[in-house]
Amino acid sequence: MLKKFAAAGVVMAFLGGIVLAAEYEGTLKGIDTEKKTIKIKVKGADEEKTFKYGTAVKFEGKVGRKGDAVEASADALSKHLESKGGKRGVRVKITTEGEGAKEVITNVKVVARKKKKGADTE
Repeated sequence: MLKKFAAAGVVMAFLGGIVLAAEYEGTLKGIDTEKKTIKIKVKGADEEKTFKYGTAVKFEGKVGRKGDAVEASADALSKHLESKGGKRGVRVKITTEGEGAKEVITNVKVVARKKKKGADTE
């Protein structure tokens, strides 16, 4: 009987240690580097969603056009949105940990826009 309780305790400890993760894709609508929040319009949804990020967040990809592209960071994304007026936004894919009020971004990946057919033919 003691072995069953010990085995159940191990299973519960293992399941309790699993962190819930979610992935969202959409258009970056705003970033507040002071409050450390990112707002995106989630693809396929009508609402905009705001997420918190910490110092451990990882940014991937480049921001800007080919000639002046820079590595993605909170500051680079913020400056890009300000300079372009958020006209088209920046497509991002974010990964979060936790749920509800404790949901925090762990990864932000800038997704390159697909070229339109015939865009580079004149």
